[in-house]
Amino acid sequence: MARLNGFVFVGEIATMRPVRTHRCRSGFEEKLEYIVRDLYWSDPDAYVRDGYVVGKGFVDCTQKPLPAPLKEGDKVIALCGVRLGSYSCLRPVPATSMNINRVQQWVAELRSRQGDPVLLLVHGRLLEDAELIRKSDGHAKGTFTVNGEAVRPLVFSGTVAFLSPISRIARVKISRMMDISISSVLFGDEAERQIRVTCRSDKCAGATVGAKVVGYCRMGQRGAQDCLISTSSPEREIPRLKDWVVEAGLGTQEGSW
Repeated sequence: MARLNGFVFVGEIATMRPVRTHRCRSGFEEKLEYIVRDLYWSDPDAYVRDGYVVGKGFVDCTQKPLPAPLKEGDKVIALCGVRLGSYSCLRPVPATSMNINRVQQWVAELRSRQGDPVLLLVHGRLLEDAELIRKSDGHAKGTFTVNGEAVRPLVFSGTVAFLSPISRIARVKISRMMDISISSVLFGDEAERQIRVTCRSDKCAGATVGAKVVGYCRMGQRGAQDCLISTSSPEREIPRLKDWVVEAGLGTQEGSW
């Protein structure tokens, strides 16, 4: 779910009908759209919010119509993610009280084990980076190559020192810049006391100037890249992050300024 930026919600089937297409052998593609009514789990930087319409944006000739008695207007529980740059959802289940309670329990257990959605992504990224480092040849220890550039993971805690204001040009959201003063390095050998990261949303994962954060970045010649920043109880999450570094086989490197 982390790798697909997955999200779980209770929603309403807004559209459920076949549409004609020459790309499918049957001649029809099943068009499904959901209106999000209650979002249980999502990447804070995602555009999905209550009231958002989730629709599949690619042709999938293998998708079958939802089974009866599901119909437009029904409330369902759905798990969706990003595939080929568009949304893709597993077959939903009716939003009965029993199913809702069960999913809420699963989400609570997931938060207990993995933290917030950002930390779930960090966990997956650390496992991925460790594998890339093990497969890397001819590079400095602890690095791997992304788009021709040698990068290395950095896991840290710190404080937000600067956050650029929200800006919009022609109704297009502009990325915001965040400067983080690093107080403790949980993994990595980054010598800089401060890094600059790019926020992908207005909220910047809920951060404000002065907020305590934990995070992960890939460090290269162009500075911090692909950063994931969490404001979810940083002091409580530091031991969890240390355990993940060990689990990934990256060892432990710790220091503070």
